[in-house]
Amino acid sequence: MDPTQLINFTLALLSIGFGALALLSPNFAMEALKLAPAEGRMDGKSELRGASGGAFVALGLAGAAFGPAWPVAWVMMGAHYAGAAAGRLVSFAFDGSGSRKMWLFFGIEVVFAHQPGQRGAVGVPVMSAQIIRALLIDVQGGHHPMRHPLFNLVEQAGRWRV
Repeated sequence: MDPTQLINFTLALLSIGFGALALLSPNFAMEALKLAPAEGRMDGKSELRGASGGAFVALGLAGAAFGPAWPVAWVMMGAHYAGAAAGRLVSFAFDGSGSRKMWLFFGIEVVFAHQPGQRGAVGVPVMSAQIIRALLIDVQGGHHPMRHPLFNLVEQAGRWRV
């Protein structure tokens, strides 16, 4: 298993773990998230078990089972987390719920969305290539708001670019 697949598989297992926590122990999950059920109603626990529990367990199981052979499963897992991150941004904007913990959860969701969605965007091969590319400076390629540099599309051997 290559490093990208290993990272994606680990994210799938974490999804299963977080989902199982909400599914099997909603009281603990509600306490950790500072949520409280309405007086005399159990709808909150049901919603937590379904939307935050069972859904994430199924998401992780599908990613772990199908992702290695069917890469679009990783993309779908990333799309799910991107939706969660977008919903959290809406909450930040309209509900004023921007506590440190919520920003931490947002960051985790962004990483979980980006990694599988890009088929390993933070994987070792990409990171090492970016580090190597950062050392090569292209003085003609700088951005200017009013004009762009003229491009000469001739291959330059030894510079790893066109």
